[in-house]
Amino acid sequence: MTNFDYFSAHQPRVLVVEPHAFQLFDVQNVFFSMGCYRVFPVMTLEDLDAILVNCKETFDLALCTSGAFGLSDQALARRVCANGKASNLILLTGPQDEEPVRPLLKPCFKHLPLLGFLPKPVSPMSLRAMAERMNLTQDTTLSA
Repeated sequence: MTNFDYFSAHQPRVLVVEPHAFQLFDVQNVFFSMGCYRVFPVMTLEDLDAILVNCKETFDLALCTSGAFGLSDQALARRVCANGKASNLILLTGPQDEEPVRPLLKPCFKHLPLLGFLPKPVSPMSLRAMAERMNLTQDTTLSA
């Protein structure tokens, strides 16, 4: 089963942290184009904290924009992944982010489920390639 099939068949819970409305819309549309509709968008730090506190289930994947809300990538990743709230994490980077620095950051995320960094704009193919490393062992089938 490919991850495209996985996305449409199992409807994983996806948290998208993006402070820019048009980019948030684009990322949501990538998931919708893959048949994944359980996407939880977050545009503010207050909304992020609220969803992390109130949501009882784990997110199968969290896509977070690098430097969102003025937080360092590590602080954002720790916040999103605290208490097992996200099983997998992808950091989205913009053209202003320095490519050579990213591999040096990986040791800082050693205890976090970081799959890697994806450049914006996110495409279905780049997301699929990154998602092939996802921990898909959880049963994320829809429950009523």
